[in-house]
Amino acid sequence: HVSQIMDDFITYDERQGALLGKQTHRILRKGDLVRVRIAAVSLARGTSTGKIGVTARQPFLGKLEWIAEDVARLKAQGAVKEEAA
Repeated sequence: HVSQIMDDFITYDERQGALLGKQTHRILRKGDLVRVRIAAVSLARGTSTGKIGVTARQPFLGKLEWIAEDVARLKAQGAVKEEAA
């Protein structure tokens, strides 16, 4: 469900063909790469159809650019330590 995309109120902008976050102003378009967690799997018996429920409303999930922005912000705040090379 669209409510599992981000932790924000989401609207669909038909002109842009995109989902928009009201407060975050984040935009998700067809073809964007996202990281999600599988929350539920439902397979119907005797058919080749099924449903997979996913969520992106947890830390380090969502559009890959959003994750990179969040990590950079956390690093700037000192909340994430750099890994030793």
